[in-house]
Amino acid sequence: MPILRPAADATPADWLLDAARAGDGPTVLRYGPPGFDTYLRLPIDPVGPIGLGPAANVNAMATALHVLTGHTNTPDNAYVAMWEGYNLGPEPDAPRVPLPNALMFLYAGPVSAMRYAAQTIWADAIGKPDTSHDVEPDLVWPADHAWCLACEVDEEIEFSIGCSNTAAEALEAALPDLVRRVAYGEDAPWERNRR
Repeated sequence: MPILRPAADATPADWLLDAARAGDGPTVLRYGPPGFDTYLRLPIDPVGPIGLGPAANVNAMATALHVLTGHTNTPDNAYVAMWEGYNLGPEPDAPRVPLPNALMFLYAGPVSAMRYAAQTIWADAIGKPDTSHDVEPDLVWPADHAWCLACEVDEEIEFSIGCSNTAAEALEAALPDLVRRVAYGEDAPWERNRR
């Protein structure tokens, strides 16, 4: 598993903070910043792979990040912001990003390390990833800002990706029937129906 490291400082997240301060902070947490060509919504995987149609054994977030690796000039230089409130272990020694109602720890590394960021950030004392954590990364973006993946802390159903039309088409091809295009900030259910 590729290694994440605490970011040198919180400045790589300034573009998100600026967007949150200039507009609707909760929308930035759910969709990323405004201004991308396209916004997509994809299902959040339950504990195991999703079981929907022809893509039944596909992990949507892992697949999306794999596809997005090819749609940035900085695949080895990316960032992940993780909510400090997960309380999955000792508090990480990493820069904090004060997004509205969601203080985040900021880590850096390759895009390939981002899907299981929580497992790495809250590793055990000898650095072995804690595989009992299956928490999605909250915000992921490459250094060139080619796209942004957003999985709001309280979201249960879907996560968002803001990206170019080319990246959106590649995601649609990789995850048929799971990707839907939306307008930035479009209202959508947050929780699964409980019976």
